[in-house]
Amino acid sequence: MLPWLNSRPRGQSVLEAALIAPILMFILLVVVEAGRMMYLSIALVHAADAGAEYGATLTTDAAFSAMQSAATNDIQASGLFNKLYPDNNFSASASNFCECSDGTTTSCTANTCASGAFAVFVKVMTSATYSTLVTYPGLPAAFTMNGQATMRVQ
Repeated sequence: MLPWLNSRPRGQSVLEAALIAPILMFILLVVVEAGRMMYLSIALVHAADAGAEYGATLTTDAAFSAMQSAATNDIQASGLFNKLYPDNNFSASASNFCECSDGTTTSCTANTCASGAFAVFVKVMTSATYSTLVTYPGLPAAFTMNGQATMRVQ
């Protein structure tokens, strides 16, 4: 064995580990927290997509509650909020709007577009409260995250 490899005092590696361990634990905590936030964000967008997909097949304004139910059912089916995110305060809202072929927003009544017919779109917005695992100095312990999906009615 090479003699200069063992020339360090024996207690130095323990001291180095004691100094670096809190930094590594903090980095691990930040990675876990970022993963939880991304997972919630993806779930909220997926739930909004489910509601908008359901609403895109309907043509009546009364479908808003059904679109909200589709989004809520999707988020409940994932099992996300019972296990990882208790007390999330999930909510979903649905609406529709119309656009002319030139991209201007119009009312959803006949003959309101200068050129051609209008297209009907549905929009579902979801939100939930995200709570951090630990309290970070200078940062809120909980905040609202949102998801949104817009689809054209067929």
